[in-house]
Amino acid sequence: MKSRALSFLLLATFSLGVNAQIYTWKDANGRTHFSDQPPTGVEARTTRGKTSPPQPQSEPAASEPSASASGPRGWQEQDKEFRERRAKQAEDAAKAKEEAAAKAEKAQYCDSLRRNLTLMERGGRVGMPTAGGETEIMSDAQLKAEAERLRTQLARDCR
Repeated sequence: MKSRALSFLLLATFSLGVNAQIYTWKDANGRTHFSDQPPTGVEARTTRGKTSPPQPQSEPAASEPSASASGPRGWQEQDKEFRERRAKQAEDAAKAKEEAAAKAEKAQYCDSLRRNLTLMERGGRVGMPTAGGETEIMSDAQLKAEAERLRTQLARDCR
């Protein structure tokens, strides 16, 4: 019981000094002095004590980058940022994979057009399947027209 009373007494004693005013002034030699009592005949300023508490500033919006940049962040915020970075990386990887697949498909398409053009330019007996499933041999005029169509497609699609 005595230790509780002693603890309370010490706590009450130290808390009284929290609201005390501290005065500061400069003497004739330019030295700065601090005291809990103002000196006589010298202009002293109050540096700490019974002053109005600072006004709270409006909190910045959560979406502003300055809100996360000021002060230490908790583990929840760090975890959230980590998960967001991970999701963005996964999204970027999926997009890159999709672009690579599209690029490979286009390369395959262009190679096919070039092979067909080479076949048409070489001439000879070239057969094309008909709607009925039979093979029809192309004439020289048909070969030239098909070669021109393939050149146009290559120029348009495969630069």
